[in-house]
Amino acid sequence: MNHHGTVTAGAERVCPVEESHMGMVNVLREFQNLLDMMLSGHDEIPRQHIGLPDEFSMARPPLLDLAEDHSDSSEEE
Repeated sequence: MNHHGTVTAGAERVCPVEESHMGMVNVLREFQNLLDMMLSGHDEIPRQHIGLPDEFSMARPPLLDLAEDHSDSSEEE
């Protein structure tokens, strides 16, 4: 999903054929929720979790930035 190919996301849903329309609607909702989480920054977690490194609790920037412009301005059209 990003231009480096380092961030990807996917959503799958298994449902009976009779419920395929609602299955499709639900998977789109789930994918939108996933994108929303990937596009938002993460605040510092005040509690330390045993067994996890200290970096786990640090604030982090968003995993994905869809607003980045990766066009090459030197290309002539």
